[in-house]
Amino acid sequence: KQMTANPGGGKYRISFPSSKKSSKRAPTKTTLIDNRKKINVPWKNIAGGLTDIGVGANGVVWGVNKNMSIYRLRSNNTWENISGGLKRIDVDNRGNAYGVNRSDHIYKWTGKGGWRRIPGALTDIGVGANGVVWGVNKNQDIYRLKSDGKSWQKIEGKAVRIDVDPKGNAVVVNKSGTPYQWNGKKWLNLSGVLSDISVGPRGDIWGINNSKEDGPIYKYNDRGAWLEANGSANKAISVGPKGPWVINKNNQIYTGSVPVSNAKAKASKKSSKASNQVIINPNACKAAAKAKGLKLGGLGYKFEGSYTTKGCYAYKGGKYKGRAYFGTGGTEKQMTAN
Repeated sequence: KQMTANPGGGKYRISFPSSKKSSKRAPTKTTLIDNRKKINVPWKNIAGGLTDIGVGANGVVWGVNKNMSIYRLRSNNTWENISGGLKRIDVDNRGNAYGVNRSDHIYKWTGKGGWRRIPGALTDIGVGANGVVWGVNKNQDIYRLKSDGKSWQKIEGKAVRIDVDPKGNAVVVNKSGTPYQWNGKKWLNLSGVLSDISVGPRGDIWGINNSKEDGPIYKYNDRGAWLEANGSANKAISVGPKGPWVINKNNQIYTGSVPVSNAKAKASKKSSKASNQVIINPNACKAAAKAKGLKLGGLGYKFEGSYTTKGCYAYKGGKYKGRAYFGTGGTEKQMTAN
């Protein structure tokens, strides 16, 4: 069923405000570490032992241990055991986990409904702050989950580790340890050598390198260099709204709160007013619509359907005023068009 614009009722894109200041990366070749400046992170140990960890944009933390048991962190920093078994895990912007098990099967936590299997097979999975999901398989092929939530679009390139930035673009590490970031059209080489990589909801990129005994931790400075932080992490890293969470060689868990300077906070606030992050995922669309007080679908049309307008949008006037819809089946370009 096709939905067309009603006379006098203008449509507009629903978007999340982006707090990451946009900038063009310098084309010059650089080295991995900028030794002129180091980051001092106030690490705090969280009781428990994990082999992988995922932190959502809303701060919810999940993890898996060496036995593939699944845990979710409570507000008092104790762990709740969740049914199932996974080897890799990440968390969406609503606090729900995505993961892959020992058979490379893909699952999403649905709350009371438990785990829902997603078609396909992956060895690692990542979820962005806008709800977009990417993954890599045993052949190191890279995929992005389509808006239908059950089929995958293959993206050029190879990788063994993956995460997703706030704009829905992936950051990866290939088998040689080289990190890359997808810009919507091609992969940008971030230089250096990493074993795992993660992006926070503000767009800050962190990584670890387990090829060195001390497992150094790095933060990317957006100018082609990595700043080394104090501490050690050999197993995994995930970045939440307050900073990185890491797992060291002894499976110990640490969280580090990295405050934003006043100058950077003001710049981010100004940038978020001037720049919006377009949503291409129906679940993220629902969350954004509810946050703006919009109704989901209605007046003869479901919230999600194969409509003429693709992606996440709402009406500011006319019969459908104050209602949000999501048009499926579109390309990324169609979903982001004004």
